[in-house]
Amino acid sequence: MTVAGVASDSGAGVERISVATDGTQGDGDSAGATITTDGRRIAFSSSAKNLTPANPATWERVFVRDQRTSQTTLMSTNTSPIQPPVISGDGQYVALWGLRFRDTKVFLSQVSSGSTIGINCSGLSCSQPSLSGDGRYIAHVATFT
Repeated sequence: MTVAGVASDSGAGVERISVATDGTQGDGDSAGATITTDGRRIAFSSSAKNLTPANPATWERVFVRDQRTSQTTLMSTNTSPIQPPVISGDGQYVALWGLRFRDTKVFLSQVSSGSTIGINCSGLSCSQPSLSGDGRYIAHVATFT
């Protein structure tokens, strides 16, 4: 079955992901893309200010591009990612390691609602998140010194 805008076995191609919903190219650097199992959603970080109307910030943010709907959605609003984001295999959750008030923390965003929460850590800081295929479980590195 072929779905428009989703990767298929019939052929490979190159497509710019860091674009606004209307197709406008981002006005800043983008990096660190991660893709869902079916290729529908791609999470990436970008310093572009024109990918969504709700992105007036001057620092790097995390976005999700839905290849089926051609929508680009802002995921992180309060923190700048330290490393590339990760997306669950089903594309429902995005995690990132970010700096918040002089401390590093793991943040988890739900793609459908756009809500983001900080993940509590038993150490001084958390880093390098990894998500299970359905986003139900998150693993991260905790630093105690």
